[in-house]
Amino acid sequence: MYNGFGLGRYYVKYYLFLLLLLSIVVLFYICYESYRRKKENLARGEIVGLWGRRERRRFKRLKTVLPIQYEISNNSRPTQEAVTRDISQGGVGVIIYEKLKEGTPLRIWIDLANKKEKLLVLGDIAWLKEILRQDSDKRAFYAGIRFTTIDTPTQLQLFDFIYTLEKEEKEKR
Repeated sequence: MYNGFGLGRYYVKYYLFLLLLLSIVVLFYICYESYRRKKENLARGEIVGLWGRRERRRFKRLKTVLPIQYEISNNSRPTQEAVTRDISQGGVGVIIYEKLKEGTPLRIWIDLANKKEKLLVLGDIAWLKEILRQDSDKRAFYAGIRFTTIDTPTQLQLFDFIYTLEKEEKEKR
């Protein structure tokens, strides 16, 4: 004789299984959307570089020539002068006349054209390439300096300056 209880238990297990599966799918979708939004909000440079290479930089470089001064953090040598080639929110490319090792900590004073005071940032040498120069007997190096410590007001001034450069670059196009 059939009393109907066996079939009801089957449906309850079936619906519980479907509810669990649906919950897992919804949870996965929520996590994926959160990850995707965070990834979209990261400031990034151009995705494709020369010849279709993928760009690894987080921030777009903007070509600009600014006078800077730098000194090695744990050294008593006097401050050296240099010139930037480009700048970004994460660092600066400079031309220097001494060979420094990667990872060398630096104090950098950036002289922005529209500011009274120089911006002080801490950074280190990310990479260094020697430049061949015919017009000078000095050795010159193109160095990438990664910013390591910037206080909030300085960071805001730097970001404002970079935003202005980006705006001017877009207007030229």
